[in-house]
Amino acid sequence: MKDNTKIEVLGSTAYVVFYSDYEATEDGFTANFQAVSAPKPPSKGDCDFDNGLCKDWRNDVTGDFQWSLGSGSTPSLLTGPDGDHSGKGQYLFIESSRPRKEGDKARLVSTSLRDARCLTFYYYMYGLIGMGSLRVYLRDSSGKITSLWGRSGDQGRKWKKIQLPLPVDGSTTFKIIFEGVVGRSDYSDIAIDEISFSKQTCKSNDCRRELQGRFGQFVSPNYAIFPNKYPHDNRCAWKITGPAGTKKIVLKFHSFDLEDDTKCSKDFIRISDKNDKQVGPRYCGLYNWGFGVKINGDVANVHFSSNALIARKGFNASFEAILIESKDDCDFDNGLCSWANSKMDDFDWTIKSGRTPSYFTGPSGDYLELGKYAYIESSYRRKGDRAQLTSKLMSGAKCMQFMYNMNGIYMGSINVVQAYGQIRKVLLNISGNRDRPWHKAVVNISDVVLPYKIIIEGVVGDGFTSDAAIDEISFTSGHCPSQTCGDYLTAPYGVIESPNYPGYYPDNAVCEWKINPLPYYGNVGVLFEKFDVENSTSCRNDSVQISDGYKTQVGEKLCGSLQDLQSNSVRVKGASAYVKFTSDSIGAKSGFKATYKASGKRASCGGQLSGAQGNFTSPNYPRHYPVNEICDWEITGSDANLWLEISFKDFNIDDTVVCYYNYLIVYDSIHGNEIGRYCGRYAPAPIVIPSHVTNIRFAASQSSRGFVAEWKMISPNAGA
Repeated sequence: MKDNTKIEVLGSTAYVVFYSDYEATEDGFTANFQAVSAPKPPSKGDCDFDNGLCKDWRNDVTGDFQWSLGSGSTPSLLTGPDGDHSGKGQYLFIESSRPRKEGDKARLVSTSLRDARCLTFYYYMYGLIGMGSLRVYLRDSSGKITSLWGRSGDQGRKWKKIQLPLPVDGSTTFKIIFEGVVGRSDYSDIAIDEISFSKQTCKSNDCRRELQGRFGQFVSPNYAIFPNKYPHDNRCAWKITGPAGTKKIVLKFHSFDLEDDTKCSKDFIRISDKNDKQVGPRYCGLYNWGFGVKINGDVANVHFSSNALIARKGFNASFEAILIESKDDCDFDNGLCSWANSKMDDFDWTIKSGRTPSYFTGPSGDYLELGKYAYIESSYRRKGDRAQLTSKLMSGAKCMQFMYNMNGIYMGSINVVQAYGQIRKVLLNISGNRDRPWHKAVVNISDVVLPYKIIIEGVVGDGFTSDAAIDEISFTSGHCPSQTCGDYLTAPYGVIESPNYPGYYPDNAVCEWKINPLPYYGNVGVLFEKFDVENSTSCRNDSVQISDGYKTQVGEKLCGSLQDLQSNSVRVKGASAYVKFTSDSIGAKSGFKATYKASGKRASCGGQLSGAQGNFTSPNYPRHYPVNEICDWEITGSDANLWLEISFKDFNIDDTVVCYYNYLIVYDSIHGNEIGRYCGRYAPAPIVIPSHVTNIRFAASQSSRGFVAEWKMISPNAGA
């Protein structure tokens, strides 16, 4: 018998009997024993591959190649494992030898799961040079794909265990996808083994992770998992390492809710660099719109600590490694950088932190919420006034990216212009209200014969609610990578096409177009000119879905051919609509081409008022105001030492007691406070604003008689 022989005995009792005869003697033996608890019953999705590819898993036939079963070593030397994790069974692996090429993908897809909360598996990523990537995704029942985890490059010559909390609540089904990506050499065999699922959440102390790559994400323990609170007395650490050449790492906390205290000494996040030097303060409390932090260098450390008292929802974060920085990059935290306001325009861009002076327009802070941004102040400007921000001279093809915020119902536009010689070439035009979030713009800049400048032009819209902002400008050499599908459409008419149309659309696509030509229109019509989407029962595979502005589905999901549709047009009541396209991993078609057109144009409302007194009314008064109406007013009194008072001669805004769908809301603009929200069939008492500036919004989803309001200036004592 060989040394280190292992013998397994089933049951709770084992006997070891030693015999010797009367002849020769030997050294004998020493042995260790260990009692092992009975293995848990297999869960749906569990697979150790010892008996082949389990029934709950399948190779995605639309991948470039497939995962293979292996035992012992893989066919290629100097890559892959020497055996499965247990040393006596089989595993699954990707074979990277020819005819495979760099970037080829193999995907393993699970059956539909519902009750699992934690995924556990082993992986092996050893290769002499050129190791590829292993990624894990979750695809929910709507087709949305979320990245759970990823590794790139050589991870050492051993099996490694990983546990991943699954961001699900059991209300819908989901699938898990393992994706193996071939590296730049034949030495990039990747293996997985012993996949298992648990209905329990992952152990709370299992949250020390090393994350690598250009992009990624991480969440606090139990995030989005019942009971939606992180554990008490928890300690987590994430070490994030960017690829070679990383200049800085940007962390973005998309949601953040920890126990609050003034010193952040109870539950908190601490962020540090490669040398563990703290970056910024500790973070705790609630950040409604999230925030971001920049860490110089190629390593960022995130430490999370909770105490034994109050637990909250936690956080959802992502990271991006910035590989190249240009002298023309600018985050505006220290001014305009190399950019300059033009002297040939109507007014200037302004640097700002926090919100802009007017309510109902502009951002609440910069893209990362902790710094500054550049914006155009639209108050008391004329429609069409332009502010131009100009770069220094550049040359060569470039990819320009920046964040923009265009929040305001009378929003104007942002233009990106390439200027050389006497030529002014518009590379990008973004127009109309995009609501409160920041959005990313990507611009391809072609090489031209002369050095050129880039001009970012902000254009005032049809009112004071058109403060447009920009942040985080960056440039890289060469053309931009291809972009994801979907868009935000504010023109009164336009075209929508599925990705790659008229070619086949990609697998696992989730595209959403928001049509939002506010505030001038009352209806949106969508007409399909071409339609070829995989047909299935109830359109549960690939589909097109149309919804109104409240995301209430209009009609049935659409699939099949143009002839299969009951009608090739859909009319949506209201000023906005959504068109959503989803595809699965099988059976792609040529997709669709549609046109949309907004109708029912109506007059604008709201505006800027000033003076010692005045009045304003709801639209159409004394007739009923229209449905889906939004009106914004900004009133500035003539004396900064006096207060404002608003009273009503008539008032009928019909709603429930909470004033949710139809209301008039009043703000003190100087102190940043909400004064009140009003609705009903009886006029409220006179409203006193303890400053000389107020912002007022009237919003209505149903029609009623409306109101007549008067405002005047009063002394502070009169309002006491």
